[in-house]
Amino acid sequence: MIVYFGLFFLLPVIAADAVTSRFRSLSGMMKDIALDKFVASEFDYDLFLQRVDHNAEKMVPFQDSSNDTYFKVGVIDRRSLDNYTKNEFVREMSDLRKKPWIPVKRIKEELTNCIHMKYGSVSENDFTYDKGVYGWMNVMKFSCALVGEHFYAFGMAFARTRFRLKQIYLKRQNHHLWSMSGRSLITRDVQKIVDVFSRRFANTAQKRFDSELRKISESVPDFDGNAFIKLSDRIRNRISQLYPKKFNHTSMERSKVHQFNSMTVNVKSRVMLIKPTEVSSVVENFSKDLSDEACEILDDCRKEFCKRNDTVEYDYNGKVALHSFFKERAGIARLNPQESLMIYTIAKPTFKFEIVKRATAKGIVDHSQKYDHAADQIFKEMLNQQFSHEFHMHHGTMLDE
Repeated sequence: MIVYFGLFFLLPVIAADAVTSRFRSLSGMMKDIALDKFVASEFDYDLFLQRVDHNAEKMVPFQDSSNDTYFKVGVIDRRSLDNYTKNEFVREMSDLRKKPWIPVKRIKEELTNCIHMKYGSVSENDFTYDKGVYGWMNVMKFSCALVGEHFYAFGMAFARTRFRLKQIYLKRQNHHLWSMSGRSLITRDVQKIVDVFSRRFANTAQKRFDSELRKISESVPDFDGNAFIKLSDRIRNRISQLYPKKFNHTSMERSKVHQFNSMTVNVKSRVMLIKPTEVSSVVENFSKDLSDEACEILDDCRKEFCKRNDTVEYDYNGKVALHSFFKERAGIARLNPQESLMIYTIAKPTFKFEIVKRATAKGIVDHSQKYDHAADQIFKEMLNQQFSHEFHMHHGTMLDE
């Protein structure tokens, strides 16, 4: 039996001695398990919306865009979590059949991951653009927290947007005719576009969750910081140094030097509050995301705080002219004898340079761009800015004093 209430659904307690709880009012159960506290803390984008560029929308030459969203919050008994993900998940999430773009398998995996944590949150900002086709911007966040002795509260927010940029007119050489072409990108364009769709996601998610909260609570709880993670000033400063606030975009003058035919920038972050005795198993569980060096640092840390400094691996496939990267950042803090906080952010961006036209004494010729020092600087600068943008968008409240 599932009880629906607007955005929310509640999974009943399985234990026999708790059968009577099935018949309590929904609002009463919500209050008992502090779901309002979880939602108000976890999907609070006020601080991000104050920082993000609100003028970006005016600067991007969109031709059109279309989007779809999905939001859900619920509670599950931790004693039935394993059985639920194995047997009941597909049936209970049947409403996702209308949204085939939602990664159902991924949601199931994230629910399963909750059992290892007191609190866990994963987020992604996934940007893709191909001059010859169109662009995508997918944003997601999934979080869960142990609320009470036996319950996990969880919430998820997904948004998918497809967009096209206005085409540009090209005059054909030695003719008076004009043709149209897709629009190439510079790194500043990527930053602006990500700002636009991140802001839309944050606005929509916050309004949606606030609206549903008011249906089950007399007032929306107000928190300074994350309701489930309490940091000392010293640890907060160390994490703030690992994730500095970098919201400024690359200057037009520097960015316009290099143009891109296609680009993907997919940034993913995880924040996990776990028992120190669970560190090794959690590191192993997420080792597929991280380098061996990062796993070793997280697993072997015996200090109050350890970090994996930014590393960027580079590869070039000459057959398809594809430049590929892997970037990671990670840290772990011992908060107290019962709690450790593990954080990491990764990205696997790619791009192809645009073949640009250059005027020469022999006429207009194609010019292939090189991945030189200047290109390396502006691309890595953009990646650093996107790491900061994604982390502070979804997890910045953790660093509020």
